[in-house]
Amino acid sequence: MGSASQQSLEHTRIISVVDTALKHIDPRLINHGERVAYIATTLCLYGKLEGRIDLKKLLFLSLFHDIGAFKTEEIEKMMEFENDNVWNHAIYSYLFLKNITSLGESAQAVLHHHTPYSALDHHSPWTPYAALLFFADRVDLSVQNNTLEQLFTLRAGTLSPELCTIFEQANHNNALIAPLQNGTYQAKLYSVLHRLEYSQEQVLEYLTLLVFSIDFRSPYTVTHTINTTAISQQIGRLMGFSQLHLAELAFGAFLHDIEKIGIPFEILEHPGRLSAAQMEVMKTHAVITEEILQVTVPARICRIAARHHEKLDGSGYPHGLTEKELTVSERIVAIADIISALTCQRSYKQSFPKEKTLEILLSMRDDGKICPAVCEVVLQHYDEIMRITDASQDPVIQMYNSISEEYQKLCATFSAEPFYSTC
Repeated sequence: MGSASQQSLEHTRIISVVDTALKHIDPRLINHGERVAYIATTLCLYGKLEGRIDLKKLLFLSLFHDIGAFKTEEIEKMMEFENDNVWNHAIYSYLFLKNITSLGESAQAVLHHHTPYSALDHHSPWTPYAALLFFADRVDLSVQNNTLEQLFTLRAGTLSPELCTIFEQANHNNALIAPLQNGTYQAKLYSVLHRLEYSQEQVLEYLTLLVFSIDFRSPYTVTHTINTTAISQQIGRLMGFSQLHLAELAFGAFLHDIEKIGIPFEILEHPGRLSAAQMEVMKTHAVITEEILQVTVPARICRIAARHHEKLDGSGYPHGLTEKELTVSERIVAIADIISALTCQRSYKQSFPKEKTLEILLSMRDDGKICPAVCEVVLQHYDEIMRITDASQDPVIQMYNSISEEYQKLCATFSAEPFYSTC
């Protein structure tokens, strides 16, 4: 991946991806993960807790502690200081991090980021992280709600006594809180980031986590990204792409639907043709992919991901590009996306058979909307392409089912425990 400075730069860019994505879900979530990360890392460093706390792991957990909000309807509750029922998003966040990243059981800290200090298992290696996340999350929400003075009047055992002492010392003359209020906390957080090294695999985990958290909102959308990526790869292979070219194609296809993070679920799963107003929402959000990715991935990959709704005749969106402006890779992902949409079952339709799918592709080709050369490859090798694609989705479906089953079990467990409350 390169030097340590290049690695920390990539990590900084990934944070921008997270912040931009959160902005398109709900404006109240803007920078919350960053602020929690700033508070948690500041306390860790000031209190010299690095012997117990891995700073890289703490940053990862802090930034993504609310990633499960993409799958739930809990944002309204999350932004309140006191409530008793915010466990859905915490459970999903934990399951995403445990199953999709290399954190493993360290993700327990995210599961328990609403668990009071006295209720934590103090013999577990993840407990110091959970205590810091809980504390930092409470501090940030208190600052945002102008209730910081009330935070330390909570009943004994809610907050870590050690962290309360560290906070009091670190916040002398408002030194810790002032950056949250004037916006300079981000620069302070980034200065910490530039001291750390992240591998290319770790950076990729961020993007994978973000993509899956979007797709896993529904059993009908869970395989779409994987299918689009597999179809694109097989078409590229059959067209003689180099390994580097194939890698770029696959990366762009994998990221192509990141825009959906900001589209209401009722539009994504709307039965039948969208209304004019709903279509405008779709078109408006199509630029989100560019906005999110342009600071993170190479321009070629960003364009592959962002242009899958464009058509050769200029009738696509968001930019109305024409044939001469669209590369072969961009045309491939556009067609792969269509095939995946047609062949996947949705809440409002069954999957289309081979004959119907090819009939629609041929019609679009004849209307000058999609690439004839790419279509020809699909026509000649459809069965092979779909056989490989079907096999590629099996591990993702298994992961989705496993997460869903464990989610139900954890919900039952947490709802039975009265001490799981934020105050």
